[in-house]
Order: sequence, then structure tokens, then C-alpha cells
Amino acid sequence: MRIQSLPRSFPTVHLTPAILPAAFLLVGCAGSEAPEFQPPGHTYSAGSVQLLPSDSILHDIRDAWEDAAGRTWFLSGYAPYLHLYGEDGRHLRSFGVRGQGPGELRAPWYLVGTSRRPGTVEVWDIGARRINRYDTAGSFLAEVHLERMSGPVMSGYKEGEFGEPLRLVAMDDGYALEVYREQFSTSWHLWRGVILRLDSLGTVVDTISVHARLADSLPSKGPSVLGAGPLWTPCGADVAILQPERKELLKLSQSGEVLGRRTVDLPIIPLTREDISRHVENQMDREAREEGLDRSSPGLVRFAQRVIVQVLASAPELAPPVRVRCDPADGVWVQTFSTRTDPRGYGPLWLRVSWDGDGEEMDWIRFPDGFQPLHFGERRILGVSTDSLGVQVPAWVPFPEDLMGW
Repeated sequence: MRIQSLPRSFPTVHLTPAILPAAFLLVGCAGSEAPEFQPPGHTYSAGSVQLLPSDSILHDIRDAWEDAAGRTWFLSGYAPYLHLYGEDGRHLRSFGVRGQGPGELRAPWYLVGTSRRPGTVEVWDIGARRINRYDTAGSFLAEVHLERMSGPVMSGYKEGEFGEPLRLVAMDDGYALEVYREQFSTSWHLWRGVILRLDSLGTVVDTISVHARLADSLPSKGPSVLGAGPLWTPCGADVAILQPERKELLKLSQSGEVLGRRTVDLPIIPLTREDISRHVENQMDREAREEGLDRSSPGLVRFAQRVIVQVLASAPELAPPVRVRCDPADGVWVQTFSTRTDPRGYGPLWLRVSWDGDGEEMDWIRFPDGFQPLHFGERRILGVSTDSLGVQVPAWVPFPEDLMGW
């Protein structure tokens, strides 16, 4: 699910009854009760959720994309990984098997949609460090390997210093890739990353951003699990980067030139003890489920206690934004933190900042509970709808008509 999110920062297990009292005692020291945040002024509604045909094999939906023909693609964390729907919403096919051979996928995380090659889709496989390309029939076409993250544009670069690639997106005739010096464990380590520009063969040709240089210095506070790290998203041919601590939004060219700079009126949202406990509980439960761990294991219970202490010791007082995305009109969307409808912190409220005109326009948008946006198209917003039992269904909501700038 990494859509850019709260970092998966530690192995996690379920909070058993034996340690829950201690957990809530500690959590009570990190936050307090607070009413749900209410945005100032008018809030637009994204409209009702339109569910797409699905079945039990489609779960752990990680990304979505709508191509130029109106077909919608959804990426799952389990095989078959790719699910294609027609413009009318009819399910066309599912494909993609697990493995390390040609066309197979090991740990796919992002759909790398591009209009450069009509009738194809690309998948960024973090586990294999390669991009796989398929056509709409599910046939494997080609792959791009990212074996090294080195290049002459990175002053003082040493092979291995950077090497943990995360998010990759299409940019003109190449790609933009976020890379970290080490596998990050807290959001503070997000400031140690860079965004590189790659050509179509996966070779580094430029440095778009060095996160540590965006601010006067790194955050003054120590490492924080729920702290504010830099968030970024492609916007057409450019890149938008949000610095939450400075409330500043930058637009950069593919060569790193600053094209625009704006102060964003980010909301002040208190981080409550319920937020922290829900987040810890979700992280631990998910890891236990994925790894098939025995939740009552004494060793895992002891480790869970250490994890709780780690989270509470580093939790900030205010909740940071969790994601940014861009729409076809160059509107930058900022998702606010909340665990009330999603324990991961993906709240239903988004702030849209317009780059058009004088750039001062900002709007609030509320999405239906259970719906998480993944891709902002011209007429609809693709995402995933999750019910109270955790069942996921691919879905979309109409783009708010009052916000259409095209």
C-alpha cells in the first residue's frame, strides 16, 4: 500500500490482552481526547462510491490508474496482480503471476501509467528492482532493470550509499524514483532521501531533489514514527513536494529547478491516544497476519512492548499530512491524518491547492468513509472501498464538478 504513507517502520504483532492495559497506559501519555477535526469553511463532497465487479481474489489493492482509452487498472499485492476494467466498468481480465522470471512479479507496489505507449501498462516491482511492461491482453512485453542507483549527477555519490528505492512514477520519456540511503525505519529518515530522474533504460540522468536540502536543516526533533517527512507527487512534467514542517509546497522541474513556491495552510490536528493505539494495533496485526505469526508467542509479546515504547517515545503532538497527489488540472491534493475510519491514518479529508492563476485557491474535499483515492483522473477518482469486515472492492467516485478546471 505504499501509496506515500506512514512508514512501515517495524515488525509488528497483534496487541494481546496481556499487554493491552500497559499499552493504553503508555498511550495516554502521548495524546489526549480531542473532537474530530472540522475543516474551516465549505467542504465539497466527492460524491457516492461506484463499485466495480470484483471477487475474493482481489485484495490488498495497492495502486490504480486510468489510461487514455478510459480503461482502469488495479494492482493487487497477491497474484493475479493486475486487474483490468473497460471504460464501461466491465471486468476484462486479471493476470500476473508470482516469480522472478521474465514477466513475473515479486513485490509489485506501483502502476507506472504513461501515455507514451498506448495500450500498455508498466508495473514497478520493488522486490525485483525492475519495471515490467504488459499489453491489455496480459502479454509481457519488456522489462527495465534498476541494478544501480549511481550517476555522475550525484556529487559525492558512493555505490551503496543510496540503494533503497521506493516510489517510481513515469515522467516524460523516463521516470522519477525516490531512493533512500538506507531502509528507513522512521519518517525522520525520509529526509535522507533523494528523487532521481531516470531515462527510459533506467539510468540516472539527473537529481530532481535532495530532501535534506529542501529545508534549512533536518527536523530538530529526534526520529519520529508518526512525524512529518517530505511528501511528493508528479504534476504533469514537473514534481510537487510538500514540506509539512514548514508548510511549504514547491514545484520543481525534472532538473531540480524551483518553478514555484507556496505556503499551504495545513490544519492543526491534535494527535490523540486513540490515533496512536489504532495505528500500532493495525501495524502489528497486519504483520502477524502476513507472516503467519503466533500472536500469543511470549517473544513476540515482549517485542510488541518494545515497539509500543518506541512509537510513544517518538509520537508528535500534532498529526502530519500523509499523502499528496496531483490531478490533470495541476491541483495538488493533500490528505490529512485520521484513524477514525482507517487505522493507517488515511483520513477522509483532503485539501486541494490550485496552481492556477494567483495560486491562492484552496478547497476542502471529504471522501466517503471507507474509500481511499489512488488515482485522480479528469472525470473520476479511482480508489479502493473497504467495508467494516476489511473486504476491498475497486471503486471510483465522480470528480467534484465545482473543482473541474478543464
